[in-house]
Amino acid sequence: MAPILKADGTSETLEFLPETTKGNAVAYPTGTSDTFALFRGPAQRFSTINRPPMGNGRYQRTEKSKDDKRIEIDTESVWLPMCKRPALTVTLKG
Repeated sequence: MAPILKADGTSETLEFLPETTKGNAVAYPTGTSDTFALFRGPAQRFSTINRPPMGNGRYQRTEKSKDDKRIEIDTESVWLPMCKRPALTVTLKG
């Protein structure tokens, strides 16, 4: 449980994990091959929609200041870890 500040300035205490998941854990085997993979995700900007990442999974954007004295460089890399064989995982109940 944690207090969350709302837009109107008040706070509310929210529970992030439902009662059904408290005390539980997920076990997975180690030393297996082809069980987990990392996939590249899109950057969190509209300008990158339907554009492939620069060969290494990174997106970059540059923006010149109005007075032509500075350049802002923004980079982003989003990775999605995924279990390709979820049947190998076991839920441990606490």
